Amino acid sequence: MVAELLVSFPREAGWKLLEKMDAANLNISVAYWRFIEEDEAWRLILATPLVGTKGPLFIGREIQMLLSEMPEQERDGLSLRDIAIVNPHLLEIDNLRSRYGRIEGDRSIQVRRTSIDHTEPFIYRLI
Repeated sequence: MVAELLVSFPREAGWKLLEKMDAANLNISVAYWRFIEEDEAWRLILATPLVGTKGPLFIGREIQMLLSEMPEQERDGLSLRDIAIVNPHLLEIDNLRSRYGRIEGDRSIQVRRTSIDHTEPFIYRLI
């Protein structure tokens, strides 16, 4: 059961989207997958200070455009409804920074996880 939960989100597609967002200068400071128990699904949480200046709808449109440019096999089913766009100063994100410290790197670096429990986030970037 736990193994199914771990692979039930498009991990590689998240990396590719993050790379495209970096190229588009969307200033994503935090990116991680979190299991939402109420929905029984994984959600890609993206935080950028642009939420405060340009608004989440602007960021959402930019992400939708980037997703539409990705080939379907590269997207692996990832869509805008799987993504939450938030301010980087949320308490949840501050708690993650306190717990895990700074996490930054590329796909060659192993992303930090403390367990295989689905309640742990899968973190791409936490700065």
